[in-house]
Amino acid sequence: MTDCQSAVAAMETFSGTGGCPENPAGQGHIDGIFFPVAAGYLFVDVGEFHLLFQGVVVCLAAILRQWHGFGINQRVKCNNEGNRLNHIDKGFTAMHAALSLANDPVRAVNTPVHADMHNLMVELDCYRRRSEWLLKINDLHARLAGALDLSSKVEAFSVWLMPVVEHTLIAYSNPQLGRQHLFCSCHGPERRRVMTMADKMIGELACKGGETCWQEDGFFVYCWPVPDCDGGGRLLLLRRAGVIGGSGIEQIGEGLSVLQEPLQRAVEYEDIFEQARRDSLTGLANRRVFEDRLDPLIESARRHGRPITLASMDLDYFKQINDTFGHAKGDQVLRMVAQAMSGMVRTSDLLVRIGGDEFLLLMPETELANARILIERLCKAVNGLAIQAPGAPRLGVSIGLTQWQAGLSKEEWLQRTDEALYQAKANGRSQAFIG
Repeated sequence: MTDCQSAVAAMETFSGTGGCPENPAGQGHIDGIFFPVAAGYLFVDVGEFHLLFQGVVVCLAAILRQWHGFGINQRVKCNNEGNRLNHIDKGFTAMHAALSLANDPVRAVNTPVHADMHNLMVELDCYRRRSEWLLKINDLHARLAGALDLSSKVEAFSVWLMPVVEHTLIAYSNPQLGRQHLFCSCHGPERRRVMTMADKMIGELACKGGETCWQEDGFFVYCWPVPDCDGGGRLLLLRRAGVIGGSGIEQIGEGLSVLQEPLQRAVEYEDIFEQARRDSLTGLANRRVFEDRLDPLIESARRHGRPITLASMDLDYFKQINDTFGHAKGDQVLRMVAQAMSGMVRTSDLLVRIGGDEFLLLMPETELANARILIERLCKAVNGLAIQAPGAPRLGVSIGLTQWQAGLSKEEWLQRTDEALYQAKANGRSQAFIG
């Protein structure tokens, strides 16, 4: 026999005149159940009691299971959320059916019990809403777990928050770590306008002091601190729909407490990722970045007929500097050369240190004529550093320059560029040769 059946059987022993010390209504044997309430007795027909009692038991059992699953750790994996809510729904349905039976199925003998039942329903509804919110929090954990980098986590948080608090933009910024990402839900010119406005607001956050809510350019703006790696993070929210209510603020606060740790992991991941793609000595991009970028750029040039030019560069007389002054001085020279070159290339160009004193410069949307102008400036910049070892010529750079042509494979293009570099060295060094 189940617990529910045992409870029903125990209650049925109070049927008829034996169910209470006396029959308050003065009736004979009644096929029903008497049990005490606040100021008297509650009478329920046995048949109707089965339905009512079963509904209450199912509700309470489902709620206990729900709280047991979430109470210890909100982030526990829950594969039966739908089943648990279904249990509660069935309980509510059974209770409402019992209370709405024809001919007044629930009869209070000495005092009405509608208030007691109402209080129970209110409490169960409160548990239900809290359980649904915990499921919502669990959904946030799942979304953040599926996002790896910072931008993906900010986007996941915005998508999760939208049904709870409608908003136009969410931005995360940490100037100390040099991190910033904005996610906007609108499109077209309005998107550009909102993004520009939010970027300006982020730059002025320091002037706002401890202010957390204000109006600007038709938006309600909210700002919360995010206790990330160094505690300097801020989350900015823009919305047109008016002031966020107290419950919305509380729910955002709970969401931020969940977001904190994934954001910190994302920042740490991006640091590691960045280190893996940067040359540790010069800070330039490394060979891995070059290989990742090269194939998509060649495909774009092939598909759209756009020019792309490659320069292979090798320092001249660097070995004499290394042998004379040592590797520490050689490292310093490499950093100086990288800094000089970086200051002259465009942001769309990719300057890479391949290793030793070898560099590559990938120039999208650039034909040979324009690339040659930049390359000649790079030769003058390195020569202008005026670095040389005693008895050796001044430090310079030889450069081989080629433009990709239709039908040329990646390997053939790289080989032609290397051959152009060798020809530049053969022609006297510290110069460029177009292959």
